[in-house]
Amino acid sequence: MGRRDVIAIGGSLGAVAALKHLLGKLPGDFAAAVFVVIRVGARGKDLLAEIFNMTFAVA
Repeated sequence: MGRRDVIAIGGSLGAVAALKHLLGKLPGDFAAAVFVVIRVGARGKDLLAEIFNMTFAVA
């Protein structure tokens, strides 16, 4: 099996601003898979996707 580059990031809702900054700096052809887990609570079901979609393209 070949090598895979993976980045995993976790945080709370307060980490969203830092994540937007960090992920926004990644080049469009960034080859590693990026997994993000954020605790947003029951009311934030689609909040993270909305925030990120307004900031940069999510593939």
